[in-house]
Amino acid sequence: MKGSPIIEAVLENAEVIVDSLIDNEILKGIPVVSTVVKSIKGAADIRDRIFAAKISTFLKSLESVGPELKEKIRQRVAENPEQSRKVGETVLLVIDRLSDLEKADIIAKVFIAYAFGYLKSDDFQRVVQAIDQAFVSDLKLLLGSRNLPRKEPSQEPFLQALYPSGLTRIVGGKTFDTAGELYFEVSKLGNKLINAFNHGIKLSQQGASSD
Repeated sequence: MKGSPIIEAVLENAEVIVDSLIDNEILKGIPVVSTVVKSIKGAADIRDRIFAAKISTFLKSLESVGPELKEKIRQRVAENPEQSRKVGETVLLVIDRLSDLEKADIIAKVFIAYAFGYLKSDDFQRVVQAIDQAFVSDLKLLLGSRNLPRKEPSQEPFLQALYPSGLTRIVGGKTFDTAGELYFEVSKLGNKLINAFNHGIKLSQQGASSD
């Protein structure tokens, strides 16, 4: 893991990076997360510093949206502080467990969709927990086909591998020749992830083009 430039930067410059996180306007708008990040300042433990790297990746993926996202986050918190606290806890716990920094970027895109109202609080938490359970290469295959027409149930290995996460579901063969065979298709939760990620990408691009 230390081979990652982001990880190496955090291990060498933890104080500076944590200071920049504390001053981040988006972080201030996510309950619980900002408090925990402050506790990392001055930490010598490598695990804490790697956690800071994961949070840094998550926030960098949010920054391109700009001031509008910050306002949306504030509105979300004001609407339902308790739900916002749970969302913040989910982000914190899942990002801490991540084994791949690419997942932090995926979660950020989903969070953008949540902040703009494309995903309910409970659905956001379910989707993020599914991301945590899935292997990143399988996730990328699923999300990489987000703009293509939905496929018929198949036996593609990545769809089968995603089944434990709840992002796909098992269906039986529907013809005489396929009776007794097991196939996989994207589940409702999987479609929520795809749609949220798609919205997050579009909103990120809009923010970048307005800079």
